Amino acid sequence: MDSIDDIAARLRVVIRLVYRRVQTETGEGSPTRSEQAAMSWLDERGSMTLGALAALEQVRQQSMSQSVDALEQRGWAQRAPDPNDRRQVIVSLTENGREALEIGRSVRQAWIVDAMTRLLSEDERRALSQSLDLLERIARAERE
Repeated sequence: MDSIDDIAARLRVVIRLVYRRVQTETGEGSPTRSEQAAMSWLDERGSMTLGALAALEQVRQQSMSQSVDALEQRGWAQRAPDPNDRRQVIVSLTENGREALEIGRSVRQAWIVDAMTRLLSEDERRALSQSLDLLERIARAERE
């Protein structure tokens, strides 16, 4: 059996490969990776300040502002003054943005389903499902 360090190294590489592959499987006109990340946060958490969005993505506010500019140009996000603090800007996902996000998710989901259908037997898909429970537990683990 492999050592725990070998398993962890392989897991890290596989997660990175799957992440990159899934991110590249997008339809024409889909959001870029940075746009998709911003849109996902807005979809998950709702409207928020540009600073909060930048903090979630761990990027500079200026970088996030550029991503939001691109989203606004495509009609996928909108900015509005914060009613509580006029110095702040609130960013929201538009209905067109939600649709674009869902289309991208559907395309990526279809790629995963196709790959699993073509490459994995039923027993392997069952083993993968069981492994996902373990991976989720690792991903949700709190630092001590």
